[in-house]
Amino acid sequence: MVHGGCWSAATADREQLRHLGAELVQYGIAIWSIGCRRANEAGGGYPGTYLDVGAAIDRAREDAPRYRLDLARTVLVGHSAGGHLALWAASRGALPASSPLHAPSPFTSCAVISLDGVGDLREFARFVPLHCGSGILEQLAPSEALGEVSPAALQPATAIVLVSGVLDRLVPPGVAHDYTRALRTAPGRAAPPC
Repeated sequence: MVHGGCWSAATADREQLRHLGAELVQYGIAIWSIGCRRANEAGGGYPGTYLDVGAAIDRAREDAPRYRLDLARTVLVGHSAGGHLALWAASRGALPASSPLHAPSPFTSCAVISLDGVGDLREFARFVPLHCGSGILEQLAPSEALGEVSPAALQPATAIVLVSGVLDRLVPPGVAHDYTRALRTAPGRAAPPC
């Protein structure tokens, strides 16, 4: 699980999804709730935030035997800004080797569930300063790196489920439609089923 909060230390942290994690544990689902440096924290933004997310997700593979995790049944869930990071993580295998975000063998989950997440950061960029404050976008996605951090610009390596709230004023369903449209119009994109 990747929490939301405008990619900002001033908004939210892992506590945001604690109730969801506790509920899922009641059904026998193991939860791996990750944190990362936010865009307005020292070392956060590009590339720090993305490196943190990638390292946390890749660590599941390392710790799976210890916790008896079945990695073939792993689903990555992210809310809002965390949805963006979860979608990015599912697509990071498409990063060029020259990218500072490139990992030689990134862990890929069976699916990603994005709860009001931002999949097309290019389309959503104009709203980030309005919702999250000034400076966040510039730290998170400098213009020269936008193709490396916008999930819509990358090839997803897993099944994607998008969930949007009709009354959500910050990340309305149109944001999910932008991402879906970008994936449908890109040549050769097909996510494997779980």
